[in-house]
Amino acid sequence: MSNIRVKIAFVVVLLSITALASTPSAKTEAGWNVFSNGTGWSIQYPADWTAEGCKTCMEPTAPAAYVNFFPPAELETEGSVMVEPLADKPAEVSVDAWLEEMPARGGHNPLRKETRMTLNGSPAIDVRYRTGSGDDKEAVYVVCGAKTFAIEFSTEQPRVLVDRLANYPVFEEMVQSFQVGESN
Repeated sequence: MSNIRVKIAFVVVLLSITALASTPSAKTEAGWNVFSNGTGWSIQYPADWTAEGCKTCMEPTAPAAYVNFFPPAELETEGSVMVEPLADKPAEVSVDAWLEEMPARGGHNPLRKETRMTLNGSPAIDVRYRTGSGDDKEAVYVVCGAKTFAIEFSTEQPRVLVDRLANYPVFEEMVQSFQVGESN
Protein backbone atom coordinates (compact mmCIF):
# COMPACT_ATOMS: atom_id res chain seq x y z
CA MET A 1 0.00 0.00 0.00
CA SER A 2 2.78 2.46 0.87
CA ASN A 3 4.50 1.67 -2.45
CA ILE A 4 1.39 2.88 -4.29
CA ARG A 5 1.35 6.09 -2.20
CA VAL A 6 5.00 6.71 -3.05
CA LYS A 7 4.24 6.25 -6.76
CA ILE A 8 1.24 8.57 -6.54
CA ALA A 9 3.28 11.16 -4.66
CA PHE A 10 6.02 10.93 -7.30
CA VAL A 11 3.48 11.45 -10.12
CA VAL A 12 1.95 14.44 -8.29
CA VAL A 13 5.40 16.00 -7.80
CA LEU A 14 6.32 15.35 -11.43
CA LEU A 15 3.07 16.91 -12.67
CA SER A 16 3.61 19.91 -10.40
CA ILE A 17 7.12 20.43 -11.73
CA THR A 18 5.91 20.14 -15.33
CA ALA A 19 3.13 22.64 -14.64
CA LEU A 20 5.60 25.04 -13.03
CA ALA A 21 7.95 24.78 -15.98
CA SER A 22 5.20 25.31 -18.53
CA THR A 23 3.34 28.13 -16.82
CA PRO A 24 4.02 31.46 -18.47
CA SER A 25 5.01 34.11 -15.97
CA ALA A 26 3.49 37.03 -17.82
CA LYS A 27 1.47 37.98 -20.85
CA THR A 28 2.87 40.28 -23.49
CA GLU A 29 1.59 41.32 -26.92
CA ALA A 30 -1.72 39.80 -27.97
CA GLY A 31 -1.22 36.15 -28.76
CA TRP A 32 2.19 35.84 -27.05
CA ASN A 33 3.28 34.76 -23.56
CA VAL A 34 6.56 35.26 -21.71
CA PHE A 35 8.35 32.29 -20.21
CA SER A 36 10.73 33.33 -17.42
CA ASN A 37 13.19 30.79 -16.12
CA GLY A 38 14.36 31.00 -12.51
CA THR A 39 17.96 31.12 -13.68
CA GLY A 40 17.52 34.56 -15.23
CA TRP A 41 16.41 34.22 -18.83
CA SER A 42 13.09 34.87 -20.53
CA ILE A 43 11.63 34.43 -23.99
CA GLN A 44 8.33 35.26 -25.66
CA TYR A 45 6.40 32.47 -27.38
CA PRO A 46 3.01 32.17 -29.09
CA ALA A 47 0.10 31.69 -26.68
CA ASP A 48 -1.08 28.60 -28.57
CA TRP A 49 2.32 26.90 -28.11
CA THR A 50 3.21 24.73 -25.10
CA ALA A 51 6.30 25.27 -22.94
CA GLU A 52 7.64 22.10 -21.34
CA GLY A 53 10.59 21.79 -19.00
CA CYS A 54 13.13 19.02 -18.95
CA LYS A 55 11.19 15.83 -18.16
CA THR A 56 14.11 14.18 -16.34
CA CYS A 57 15.14 17.25 -14.32
CA MET A 58 13.90 17.30 -10.75
CA GLU A 59 14.01 21.10 -10.74
CA PRO A 60 12.99 22.83 -14.00
CA THR A 61 14.70 26.08 -13.01
CA ALA A 62 18.06 24.37 -12.37
CA PRO A 63 20.92 25.92 -14.37
CA ALA A 64 21.17 22.90 -16.69
CA ALA A 65 17.39 22.57 -17.30
CA TYR A 66 16.24 23.16 -20.86
CA VAL A 67 12.79 24.19 -22.03
CA ASN A 68 11.04 23.01 -25.20
CA PHE A 69 8.41 25.10 -26.94
CA PHE A 70 5.98 23.07 -29.05
CA PRO A 71 3.45 24.38 -31.59
CA PRO A 72 -0.14 23.18 -31.77
CA ALA A 73 -0.52 19.60 -33.05
CA GLU A 74 -1.43 20.66 -36.59
CA LEU A 75 1.91 22.51 -36.90
CA GLU A 76 4.03 19.97 -35.02
CA THR A 77 5.98 18.85 -38.09
CA GLU A 78 6.78 22.49 -38.95
CA GLY A 79 9.46 22.79 -36.24
CA SER A 80 9.83 23.47 -32.54
CA VAL A 81 12.14 25.57 -30.35
CA MET A 82 14.35 24.65 -27.41
CA VAL A 83 16.26 26.96 -25.06
CA GLU A 84 19.17 25.33 -23.30
CA PRO A 85 21.67 26.81 -20.86
CA LEU A 86 25.20 25.68 -21.75
CA ALA A 87 28.47 25.73 -19.84
CA ASP A 88 29.56 29.15 -18.62
CA LYS A 89 32.24 30.91 -20.63
CA PRO A 90 35.56 30.57 -18.78
CA ALA A 91 36.95 33.92 -17.62
CA GLU A 92 40.25 33.35 -19.44
CA VAL A 93 38.52 32.74 -22.82
CA SER A 94 37.46 35.68 -24.98
CA VAL A 95 33.86 35.91 -26.15
CA ASP A 96 34.99 35.59 -29.79
CA ALA A 97 37.01 32.44 -29.05
CA TRP A 98 34.10 30.98 -27.04
CA LEU A 99 31.62 31.64 -29.84
CA GLU A 100 34.00 30.02 -32.34
CA GLU A 101 33.71 26.80 -30.30
CA MET A 102 29.91 26.75 -30.36
CA PRO A 103 29.34 25.20 -33.82
CA ALA A 104 31.42 22.16 -32.85
CA ARG A 105 29.55 21.85 -29.53
CA GLY A 106 26.29 21.36 -31.42
CA GLY A 107 27.50 17.91 -32.41
CA HIS A 108 25.72 18.06 -35.76
CA ASN A 109 27.57 17.80 -39.05
CA PRO A 110 28.16 19.10 -41.55
CA LEU A 111 27.95 22.79 -40.80
CA ARG A 112 25.95 24.59 -43.48
CA LYS A 113 26.05 28.24 -42.40
CA GLU A 114 27.50 30.38 -39.63
CA THR A 115 26.66 34.06 -39.03
CA ARG A 116 27.90 36.33 -36.24
CA MET A 117 25.27 38.62 -34.76
CA THR A 118 24.28 40.65 -31.71
CA LEU A 119 21.20 39.59 -29.79
CA ASN A 120 19.74 42.25 -27.49
CA GLY A 121 23.23 43.67 -26.93
CA SER A 122 24.92 40.29 -26.40
CA PRO A 123 27.33 38.62 -28.83
CA ALA A 124 25.86 35.62 -30.60
CA ILE A 125 26.35 33.26 -33.52
CA ASP A 126 23.63 31.74 -35.71
CA VAL A 127 24.58 28.26 -36.94
CA ARG A 128 22.79 26.03 -39.46
CA TYR A 129 23.51 22.28 -39.41
CA ARG A 130 22.58 19.29 -41.53
CA THR A 131 22.14 16.24 -39.31
CA GLY A 132 23.08 12.66 -40.14
CA SER A 133 19.44 11.89 -40.99
CA GLY A 134 19.38 14.73 -43.51
CA ASP A 135 17.26 17.26 -41.62
CA ASP A 136 18.24 20.85 -40.90
CA LYS A 137 18.73 22.34 -37.47
CA GLU A 138 19.44 25.95 -36.58
CA ALA A 139 20.94 27.14 -33.31
CA VAL A 140 21.62 30.64 -32.05
CA TYR A 141 24.33 30.60 -29.38
CA VAL A 142 24.38 33.72 -27.21
CA VAL A 143 26.85 34.78 -24.51
CA CYS A 144 25.52 37.07 -21.76
CA GLY A 145 28.39 37.83 -19.37
CA ALA A 146 29.63 34.33 -18.52
CA LYS A 147 26.28 32.65 -19.24
CA THR A 148 25.91 30.84 -22.56
CA PHE A 149 22.64 29.68 -24.11
CA ALA A 150 21.52 27.81 -27.21
CA ILE A 151 18.17 28.67 -28.81
CA GLU A 152 17.48 25.86 -31.26
CA PHE A 153 14.95 25.29 -34.02
CA SER A 154 14.54 21.85 -35.52
CA THR A 155 12.22 19.43 -37.22
CA GLU A 156 12.33 15.71 -37.78
CA GLN A 157 11.36 16.13 -41.41
CA PRO A 158 14.24 14.81 -43.50
CA ARG A 159 15.79 16.97 -46.20
CA VAL A 160 13.72 20.06 -45.42
CA LEU A 161 15.41 23.43 -45.03
CA VAL A 162 14.32 24.88 -41.68
CA ASP A 163 13.82 28.38 -43.07
CA ARG A 164 11.10 26.97 -45.36
CA LEU A 165 9.03 25.61 -42.47
CA ALA A 166 5.87 27.43 -41.34
CA ASN A 167 7.21 27.87 -37.78
CA TYR A 168 10.54 29.39 -38.80
CA PRO A 169 9.29 33.02 -38.60
CA VAL A 170 8.04 32.22 -35.06
CA PHE A 171 11.52 30.97 -34.16
CA GLU A 172 13.04 34.21 -35.47
CA GLU A 173 10.65 36.29 -33.34
CA MET A 174 11.34 34.14 -30.28
CA VAL A 175 15.10 34.58 -30.73
CA GLN A 176 14.70 38.37 -30.92
CA SER A 177 12.72 38.35 -27.66
CA PHE A 178 15.33 36.35 -25.69
CA GLN A 179 16.57 38.26 -22.62
CA VAL A 180 18.98 37.47 -19.78
CA GLY A 181 19.41 39.15 -16.41
CA GLU A 182 18.15 42.59 -15.49
CA SER A 183 16.20 42.95 -18.72
CA ASN A 184 13.74 40.25 -17.60
